[in-house]
Amino acid sequence: FPVTIIPDVIDLLCRSQEFVVRSRLDVRDFIFVEDVSKILSLLISQNQLGVVNIGRGVGTNVEELALAVAELVGRKDLIKFDEANIQKSSVISNPEKLQTILENFKWTPLESALIETIKARSI
Repeated sequence: FPVTIIPDVIDLLCRSQEFVVRSRLDVRDFIFVEDVSKILSLLISQNQLGVVNIGRGVGTNVEELALAVAELVGRKDLIKFDEANIQKSSVISNPEKLQTILENFKWTPLESALIETIKARSI
């Protein structure tokens, strides 16, 4: 699937074009760009050194994500699936170090992040 799956799904569906989910069972740790921005700011302000994985540690499969976007846009009819639905990969962050640094960080729920992204791309 494309590297920019969320914007691609939103843009195509908002233009009444089909989106074909090619790797529907692939799993990713989707996070909201505003959360990444906040985390980077906090890490910099705390003078953190070294590698810190930025992620929730929660996987969402691409099929669920595409359907969630389609539901929010009101165009589930435009989501199509490639029947070669073999899971190719799973990429989920290990947030252990991040959690020890930022103990009480509040992640934006995926649905809220999708709503905000749809609004931003619809301007």
